[in-house]
Amino acid sequence: MQAPRFTNIRAVIFDFDGTLFDATEAICHSLNAALAAHGRAPLPCAEILPRIGRPLYEIFQTLEPAATPVRVQSHVDAYRAAFWPVCLTQTREMPGLRVCLDHLRGRVKLGIATSRSERGARYILDGFGFGADFTVIVALEHVQQVKPHPEAVLTACAQTGRAADADVDGR
Repeated sequence: MQAPRFTNIRAVIFDFDGTLFDATEAICHSLNAALAAHGRAPLPCAEILPRIGRPLYEIFQTLEPAATPVRVQSHVDAYRAAFWPVCLTQTREMPGLRVCLDHLRGRVKLGIATSRSERGARYILDGFGFGADFTVIVALEHVQQVKPHPEAVLTACAQTGRAADADVDGR
């Protein structure tokens, strides 16, 4: 049986972490560096994994609920300082990503809906040579409500010119 052909699809919106890229190693390294910078013990990656995909501010707020907003932001800043130097060397593209994008490139609009910052997403995309493929990136700073709320996905759909509820015939 031949796979169905989705000839009427005009846009594809991807998540970032765990869909396009696996940045687990870079995230664990950076989160633990931020904790160490604040005199805290490191966490095993198994405790960090369920937090991946949530905004950094929220992650550090849940790790230290009594922290002031300034202290939470200080953790976020320490994380980012640790992340930038290692994010490309400790991030891997997901298996099949290049084949998938080679198939979609030029046929549909490609977008991303992520809880990452746009700067971070673009840096990794560019570092792996995919920056020009994605015309739409809806990131943390572009929405009022972060995922799992659908705002980022709905916004990305709108920016590609496709309604999220359109069926394959475009109605």
